[in-house]
Amino acid sequence: MPDRVVAIVDAVTNVPGMPHKDKITRRAADPGAALVKISDNAHNSRPDRAGQLETTQRERLSREVPGRPRPAGGRRRDDISAIIRIVNPALLHAPDHGTPAQRPMP
Repeated sequence: MPDRVVAIVDAVTNVPGMPHKDKITRRAADPGAALVKISDNAHNSRPDRAGQLETTQRERLSREVPGRPRPAGGRRRDDISAIIRIVNPALLHAPDHGTPAQRPMP
């Protein structure tokens, strides 16, 4: 595996006991890892995917996965929009609940 792929996989891999804020910081520090995590979140929020999860896991993810992922740092909006269009286009039309994580991307 190329070193770049290994670095991205390492950045998005869950580390037991790591505080959530540290996980976010770690993923956001790498543009490739951030895009992979946005794709993962979009996939996890698909109704067909969520319907297969245990209730406790589905409830946890519904709190963690925003209705509309927003770009962080230097992430390109076009990359994020392309990911969402492919993985879960319904997120592009999700209602705006007014929270920063759910506001539409300009």
